[in-house]
Amino acid sequence: MIGLFLALGLLMQPNQTPDCSTLCRGETLAPAAATLSDPARTRPFRILILGDSHSAADHISGALRTSLQARYGAGGRGVLPAALPFAGFTVRQATLDYSGLQSVKGGDAGPAAGLTGFTATARPGARMQLDSEIESTFDELTVCFEAAPGAGSLRLTAGQDSRLVSAAGPRREPRCEVLRTADRVSSASVEVQGAPVRLYSWATARTGGGGVMVSNLGVIGARVESLLARDPAVMRTELEAYRPDLIIVAFGTNEGFDKGFDEPVYSASYRQALLLLKSLAPGAVLLAAGPPDAATVRPDLYYDDKDEPFDVCRPLNAAEIANYDALVARRDPVLARWYAPPALGRVREAQRRVAASEGIAFWDWEARMGGPCAIDRFWRQDPRAARGDHVHFTRVGGDLIGGWLAQDLMAALAPPPARVRETP
Repeated sequence: MIGLFLALGLLMQPNQTPDCSTLCRGETLAPAAATLSDPARTRPFRILILGDSHSAADHISGALRTSLQARYGAGGRGVLPAALPFAGFTVRQATLDYSGLQSVKGGDAGPAAGLTGFTATARPGARMQLDSEIESTFDELTVCFEAAPGAGSLRLTAGQDSRLVSAAGPRREPRCEVLRTADRVSSASVEVQGAPVRLYSWATARTGGGGVMVSNLGVIGARVESLLARDPAVMRTELEAYRPDLIIVAFGTNEGFDKGFDEPVYSASYRQALLLLKSLAPGAVLLAAGPPDAATVRPDLYYDDKDEPFDVCRPLNAAEIANYDALVARRDPVLARWYAPPALGRVREAQRRVAASEGIAFWDWEARMGGPCAIDRFWRQDPRAARGDHVHFTRVGGDLIGGWLAQDLMAALAPPPARVRETP
């Protein structure tokens, strides 16, 4: 069924090759393309997605993973948080079980965290278990944690292989350890022993046969500033261990709903985040993904009458944007319809400009969906591809978007056609 949705999604979209209406500066992905097409490559091509709730759910990333692995082969399930980051957290291609682990949001809201945005407080006996599906069997287990005075040990187990790793050290610092197996296995676990250990992330990968690995590390409600609030030392250590070839930066939806959006301040933060990732992962290529289409209605209607069906979606015109606060204050009926929040387009264009100035590829997610009010069409289609909030996607929508992103990436990452030498 997933394959059917992916195929339908590809057929529905008129853009069959990425250009600057959807994917700009695809030529900057050339180093990643060279890695992916290298016939001598023995490690998986690793894609890391950092973003908000769209990346937290494994809908879009799951479809991207399925599509790319169907063409290039499987490379393992990828990087995962060390505890449940939110209720209802699920992943594709694996089953997770976290026992005795408390997940705490890191950065500006808690203790220093890394790529996942979370840290897990693990007491003796705490355990995380992964059972992968056949397409995600692996031969490498990695766990990243905090080494500290008095810390306990970690029992890493993959299949029949096991290794005890001490987390004790003379000072607090991030560390990653790897357990490799002779054969591919389908189960792994990490158990805390002796004393508490702070965990950051873990991953399973398949080595020796190339393939592709896609890791989604979104945080619900995240803005690009939240990435800047994480500990760069932790992120650097994780990035050195996981070695992504392509990092997709996918923030912007939450900023698009901000009432006091400050474009110069946001552009500076967005640039800082891109430069931070460049410095922490110099071997990776970046792709900036602009926020998808989203919609809201006049705030008092949205919050007071959530079930009211609004039959019209129409973008705000220039006058409505200029007078938006006054229209909201007097509850003008002209806003009793679906429309993109006023700042969302400004966020997208700010990202586009910053990405261009830094020579980074930009994927216009809204354009790939079909432009303004696409989210409303997603919601009205059968089966529904978007949720009633006109912001988030269903699994059906994730399959469509992940398929389109895979198509654009495969076109951009494909090796150039061989030049035919003319006979004199």
